[in-house]
Amino acid sequence: MRADQQERSEGARYWIASSDEWTKAGHWDPNRYGEGQGGWWQFATTSDTVPVSGAPAQGGETNGGTLPAGQDIPFDVGSYPHVQSPWGLLDVSGGAGEWLEEFSTPDVPQNRFSGGTSIYVPGLLPEFYDVLGRYRPIAPTSFAGIRLASVVPSPGASVALVIGARWGGRRRR
Repeated sequence: MRADQQERSEGARYWIASSDEWTKAGHWDPNRYGEGQGGWWQFATTSDTVPVSGAPAQGGETNGGTLPAGQDIPFDVGSYPHVQSPWGLLDVSGGAGEWLEEFSTPDVPQNRFSGGTSIYVPGLLPEFYDVLGRYRPIAPTSFAGIRLASVVPSPGASVALVIGARWGGRRRR
């Protein structure tokens, strides 16, 4: 995919996530309200509570927004292993706003929307950290991150049929 490509390539194995895909990866929990009872978390930290900005050693949950005085940024990728999206993704909160598939200005194809908070936007109020459904335009000269998406692997239909046939065969005996 080129930075100015308007549509996802057919048959792509990896791509820049759409806003819907990014939101689901960061906020949707298929077991939010119990086994098989899905729901949305307000923040991409598997929580409805505003994440604490700061270093992990000081109880921080994100490096997005304004850090307490004396804490230098950036932190290494994976510095918050205890803070994950419902799907187990790390660093959905903080770091850099991540490019999304959608363009904020179609005439300027490098102007995309981004999701997530960023260490490059100091002064952001905590109630705006990674809030469900919030995106912002990002210019090509802005600092941005990228997270590639792919198809979630699942067992093939033939595997499911073989398992089903074996189970069905046992039941009839």
